[in-house]
Amino acid sequence: MPVSRSFALAHTASAQAAPNAPALVFPDQTLSHLQLCRLGQAFAQRMRQAGVGQGTRVQLKTPDPTLLLAVLLGTSWLGAQFVPFSGEGSTPDAIKPSHVLFDPRQREAPNEGAVVIDAEWSPACTPEFDASFAPNCDAPWLWVHTTGTTGNPKFLSL
Repeated sequence: MPVSRSFALAHTASAQAAPNAPALVFPDQTLSHLQLCRLGQAFAQRMRQAGVGQGTRVQLKTPDPTLLLAVLLGTSWLGAQFVPFSGEGSTPDAIKPSHVLFDPRQREAPNEGAVVIDAEWSPACTPEFDASFAPNCDAPWLWVHTTGTTGNPKFLSL
């Protein structure tokens, strides 16, 4: 019988097995599995402080793939749902986020109530994350939507 576990727990197992192995490699940056795990936990801690929890929907506005992965890991730790950003006003009401995270390097101003990701989100500035909470692995974690060629919204959750 397959074991059901969250993306964050699966990645933590990778970090424990090979902490110094590269997890992300970019032209200007390499993060090990342990560094990525700590980054995801730091983001989970900050999101928890902002009111994100089991079943809440989170959207991130950034082109930065490292921030995106940190938020994906963080939502997985919390049992929250991630809704990809695909442009202002394009998220259907059925999956509207309860929390919007904003990269301050973006040129446009954040939406009212958006949570700005700043230097305080760094693992060096974040208290230890309590990873003992186990989210419901059967609940939706990532939402994908499209209107396709029909104009009718279609949804997929993982």
